[in-house]
Amino acid sequence: MAKSSVDRKDDGDGLRSSVLGRRRRFSFSGHQSEHGEDSRSRSRSEFPERYGDEYSDGRSWSPPCGRTVGSLQFTLTDPDVLNCAVCVEPLTIPVFQCVNGHIACSSCCKKIGNKCPSCFMAIGYKRCHAIEKVLQSVQMACQNVKLGCNQKFGYHMKNVHEKKCPFAPCSCPFSSCNYIGSFRMLVNHFSTKHGASPTSFRFSFSTSLLMNVETEVYLLKEEREDVLFVLKNETVDLGSKIKISCIGPLPNAAYSYDIVANSQESYLKLHTCSKSVPDSGYNPNLEPYLLVPRGFFNDLLGLKFEVCIWRSEARD
Repeated sequence: MAKSSVDRKDDGDGLRSSVLGRRRRFSFSGHQSEHGEDSRSRSRSEFPERYGDEYSDGRSWSPPCGRTVGSLQFTLTDPDVLNCAVCVEPLTIPVFQCVNGHIACSSCCKKIGNKCPSCFMAIGYKRCHAIEKVLQSVQMACQNVKLGCNQKFGYHMKNVHEKKCPFAPCSCPFSSCNYIGSFRMLVNHFSTKHGASPTSFRFSFSTSLLMNVETEVYLLKEEREDVLFVLKNETVDLGSKIKISCIGPLPNAAYSYDIVANSQESYLKLHTCSKSVPDSGYNPNLEPYLLVPRGFFNDLLGLKFEVCIWRSEARD
């Protein structure tokens, strides 16, 4: 069971609850209620003019219990207590409970046939409003705060936000570079560190490219929607492996593309799909690629490409 650690003083008596274990700090948004007319009718002379002031003799002062104090800081010793026991993801509203108090998110209730996996009692019919209020009140910062995201949201919105966060980490596609930053930071990094400027293109329009066999990365930037694509060339024994991937700023956005390699009267074509995925879930070895034999390269001009990219939804 998770417990919070909150320090509070009232008339000189101290109250503290602390538990060892894994801890996560949250800001709990809410207000303490008044305890009655007696507390409201106390003379203001008993207290300093503002919370946090000191008495004339230097003694510190804390607001009386029952006064409105805004948000509270507390420590959650077990972060998993706000996760669904079935999918182990952050709970989302609505939250349901069985007669024995076991909880699960609504989507998992359907997946398990409305039968609690802990006690096999029915679940998915009774809401757990207490946990729902906690989820709505607990405010947390995005995990990408160091990359520039300043948004805060309820714990139940954690996955929803972070799947769409425009500050999701992106890795530099150059094999010799270990730089990781947000989409905006990466665009600036290309220019300052690699001297690479992206070629503009428009969705659903074909773009001609001329690439040297030794070129590792070719950048493409959609001129209207500000989306960046990377055409990467990997040299292998048989020739070159050409693949395209998307870099932000919208994680999990889906795109389709055609790559056509031309050489005199012959051509090779790849039609496939690509997704803008979080850096932690990207595996370049799983990306489809076009294998271009060395004979397709012109010793003087290099390799000529025709590239066309569009949103998958637009053509499906």
